[in-house]
Amino acid sequence: MRILIIGDAYNQYNIALVEYLKLYDRRVVVDIINTRVVTDPNSGDLRFKYDNVYHYRVLGKIERRLPKIRSWILKFRGARVIRNINQQLFSYDVLCLQGFWFDVMNAFLELDAKHIFTIGAFWGSDFYQRGTFGSKVASVLDRCDRIVISTKEMAHDIRSVYNISDSKIRNCIFGLAPLEELYRMRRVSRSEARAALNIEQDALVITCGYNGRPHQQHRQVIKYLATIKDILEKERVLLLFPMTYAVEANYKESVKSLLSSFGLNYRVLETYMTDQEIAYLRIATDIFIQLQVSDAFSGSMREHLFAKNIVITGAWLPYQSLIDEGIYFEVINDIESVSKKVRHVLQNIESYRDVVQLANSHEKFEMSRWPICIAEWHNAFSEYKSKNDGKKDPFN
Repeated sequence: MRILIIGDAYNQYNIALVEYLKLYDRRVVVDIINTRVVTDPNSGDLRFKYDNVYHYRVLGKIERRLPKIRSWILKFRGARVIRNINQQLFSYDVLCLQGFWFDVMNAFLELDAKHIFTIGAFWGSDFYQRGTFGSKVASVLDRCDRIVISTKEMAHDIRSVYNISDSKIRNCIFGLAPLEELYRMRRVSRSEARAALNIEQDALVITCGYNGRPHQQHRQVIKYLATIKDILEKERVLLLFPMTYAVEANYKESVKSLLSSFGLNYRVLETYMTDQEIAYLRIATDIFIQLQVSDAFSGSMREHLFAKNIVITGAWLPYQSLIDEGIYFEVINDIESVSKKVRHVLQNIESYRDVVQLANSHEKFEMSRWPICIAEWHNAFSEYKSKNDGKKDPFN
């Protein structure tokens, strides 16, 4: 089976998908049209991750300083790449769009792909933060033979906007590389994890969010937590803010300034973390607060749940599928309630820990592991052999 992906070749989810797909079926060949802007197509060692990488958006260092011609150069070079791919497009069995983002859809629409079995995979933010290119999504969806969506909730939301037949939808989720580390580190204690990250052993650790985007609503969370500063100090709480990727520099500095102004005990994590270090962070955490504006199926939250943290999230986020699996977490209806909820958890933390220990057993997270969930991806790709649209419930 020969697959051509359109998406970010450097994204860790795409890299892991290809890695585990090749482990699952060694006959699979995967090429990718990389939609991330690169200044040097030879930078980054992708040779052992994909069979071929076609860089769709190449911008040299000189052109980067010429904004008036930047878009023209990207368009010209992208068109040249597409022409070369069109000449060999017949050799692929499956075309897969990883995300319905502007550049992914543009590359797809430039391909002469009418006769190739096409799969479009929603990632979540490409739908919930689609902005002005929603109409383009509809035209691309019409050309897809299958649509990959991770959860029932997201499928419901997408179908409320776009007319998609149930028979085209397949339920596939991205596995979690840090979760594999957590499986291997199941016997690592909280004390060992904290020692590895240089975190005080007697602190009570609350981790807030998982990246540096304003979408995580760090500033709002900080303002409400500051209203219970008394109990935070009494319980020796350390607030951790992971901002190791998707960081907006000005926003990060504003978060740090706000934390300092309230005199809270905090640490902002700013340097790249390996999967092992991420696993240590999950184990070292006592409480995880996840109150971003919108989300599809947060991998970071699932990792914190697996590590048996007490998780506090928003009722507006689509996690009913986790509840259906019997996984326990605390839900608040609005961000203003976070201070009251955290106070109650801190005052009754041993009771909450007992519930989490009992409810969030490791076997409930098997379907979030790459060695398990890759089978559904392989099944979806393999449907190129028979394009019939037989009725099927994608979530059962």
